[in-house]
Amino acid sequence: MAIAPPALYARLKKVFHLQPAASMALMQELIDECIDLVEEHLPQVDSRPFFADHEHINTTWARQKWRQRSADDPPYTLLERVGQGIAK
Repeated sequence: MAIAPPALYARLKKVFHLQPAASMALMQELIDECIDLVEEHLPQVDSRPFFADHEHINTTWARQKWRQRSADDPPYTLLERVGQGIAK
């Protein structure tokens, strides 16, 4: 049984054809949906550390990490790096 956000393949493909702001919004939507699925299907993620060196990493951390802190702050730098890689 595959667990994934609806129309994942088509939506990921669409990310590469949108303007940057729309791509970022779609990626954020997909990330949120993936975290929702982890919480639904793997609730143990939040009850035990999966990374011995990083016990604080859980779905709450993931949601906060991918959110912009304010309009002036950039989102998590991984998305910025992905965008820069695509632009090359």
